[in-house]
Amino acid sequence: MIDIISKAVLIEEEGEKIYRDLAAKSRNTGLKKIFTYLADAELEHKRVFELMDRGGNTFSAEDDILKRVKAVFAALGKKTDSATMEHYEVGVYRKALSVEQKSIDYYENIKGKIEDFPIIYLSQKSRAY
Repeated sequence: MIDIISKAVLIEEEGEKIYRDLAAKSRNTGLKKIFTYLADAELEHKRVFELMDRGGNTFSAEDDILKRVKAVFAALGKKTDSATMEHYEVGVYRKALSVEQKSIDYYENIKGKIEDFPIIYLSQKSRAY
């Protein structure tokens, strides 16, 4: 079980690093905010796994970060559409989706291996992006 949780922590750390890098490289203010929020969310998810590793199991069903990301996407939708978004920014967004898909795939694969694994919580947050 420790190896599974340790890998989950590493996935969240990798996601946070990637999101911070994407935020730094993005030229779009809205995407910068989204990637910063997502990096913060990855830190929170890492904290959840670290709590699990110590025997805790407190999970939130709804991320405040998810609400902020949705709000930024809504604002972006009013200002621009995918046709006017720079090609670079579309690639950056696709990279973020790839990061989330990697974590979803891992968590789906291990959900039956750990009792009370927070797959519902983590799948909900990842699929929402």
